[in-house]
Amino acid sequence: DPSSSIWRTETFGPIAAITTFESEEEALFLANDTTTGLASYFCTRDLSRIFRFSAALENGIVGVNEGIVSHAVAPFGGVKESGLGR
Repeated sequence: DPSSSIWRTETFGPIAAITTFESEEEALFLANDTTTGLASYFCTRDLSRIFRFSAALENGIVGVNEGIVSHAVAPFGGVKESGLGR
């Protein structure tokens, strides 16, 4: 439920807020409708969706079909109220 606290709180642990959606536009709205923006993850087989959707996400890091996207030597930061910001 996107109105629940788990959906609205930036958590740092083995937890994932998951919900259903009817369209790509709705999924993007749900993903960006937050005050935080450190990282986003999504799965798809559609290469054009990867570029389109990841460019529209309001997050510092985007993982596609992957759960580990950061590295100790890579730049790191979020947007909105997350991390160091950009």
